[in-house]
Amino acid sequence: MLNGQGILFSNSGVLLDGQHRLSAIVKFGKPVYFDVKFGICDSAFNTLDDGKKRSAADVLSINNVPNATNTAASIKKIIILKNGQTQTKGGQTGAKVLSNLDIYNWYLSHPHMRDSFLLGMKWYDISGKILTVSEFSAFHYLMSEIDEADANEFMSRLALGSNLDSSSPIFRLRALLIQSKINKTKRLKNFAQNALIIKSWNYFRSGRKIKQLKFDPEREDFPVL
Repeated sequence: MLNGQGILFSNSGVLLDGQHRLSAIVKFGKPVYFDVKFGICDSAFNTLDDGKKRSAADVLSINNVPNATNTAASIKKIIILKNGQTQTKGGQTGAKVLSNLDIYNWYLSHPHMRDSFLLGMKWYDISGKILTVSEFSAFHYLMSEIDEADANEFMSRLALGSNLDSSSPIFRLRALLIQSKINKTKRLKNFAQNALIIKSWNYFRSGRKIKQLKFDPEREDFPVL
């Protein structure tokens, strides 16, 4: 898209800005229109791309999406989990790099995500913040694709913590999340927390009672919703 962002050449003919875009055109093999500027001072190179990079939240906010920061975080988490990127001790691997436009277009094409987001904000407040807004929202959205009623019940009971016996997988998950929040030595890594949420949901869906909820990445594959 011709967006006004220029290819810049210095007054001595040096390419100051646009190397990666021009390399992409070579690989693409077809002409692309750009604004091109010549005669820029050579020393201007030191000031280029020195500002803060625009984030997905910035793009959503510019397009009047409410709660842009948490919405962007929710969408990223949904896409990462939905695409089945490997979760490891080091974080996510093989994750596709999402452009800001990818995230905004996903938001436009998945309107039901907004319902999950509003519920996620509510559960975040009433739960004592045992999960972030984006975590409540993303997992609810993915669980709702499987069974909306079960997703609502699972997340509501996780947030409220009421009417849960000690053999409930939701009770066990909630206890681990609270422990992780209040005790730094018991802090769950993101990959482990995601795995425990998914395992708890799968146990809940199958009606299974448990004595312990745990995830051992050395012996178990990362679970799937």
